[in-house]
Amino acid sequence: MVVLAILVTGVCVWATADPHGCPRPADEVSASELAQVYEGPHGMRMRLRHGPDGRHDGAFSVTDWPYEGSSPLKRRARFDGSGEWRLTTPIPGKKGMVVKLDFVEGPEGTPFPARRHELVVGRDGDSLVLYPETDPDNCPELVLAPVKS
Repeated sequence: MVVLAILVTGVCVWATADPHGCPRPADEVSASELAQVYEGPHGMRMRLRHGPDGRHDGAFSVTDWPYEGSSPLKRRARFDGSGEWRLTTPIPGKKGMVVKLDFVEGPEGTPFPARRHELVVGRDGDSLVLYPETDPDNCPELVLAPVKS
């Protein structure tokens, strides 16, 4: 009887725990908290700068950003760019907040800026992280984490 109670308790704790250490969507974040430098695989970097007080937006710049449709885990098909970002609340029924990136300056040699990108604001332990929306049953392939100073 005691073994059964321990087993059931263990299964309940396992079922409610973070799956595989994946980041979780963050419900409450301010734009000033997000204003920092983030890094991803293969030298991928993004700097978010905060706009005037009270606003939920600012400017950003990226280095080694993957082209739309290319794998963020591969070194090729990358560009440097910049633009404006804003923090938005999620679509009703979804968790977390979203950073929308609007590229003003995109890949060299192209007549139009890169497409808009959206990144979910999440938490990995005590750190804020950014990642593309993914199936909630899977960990995101790409996670941008703050650069440690």
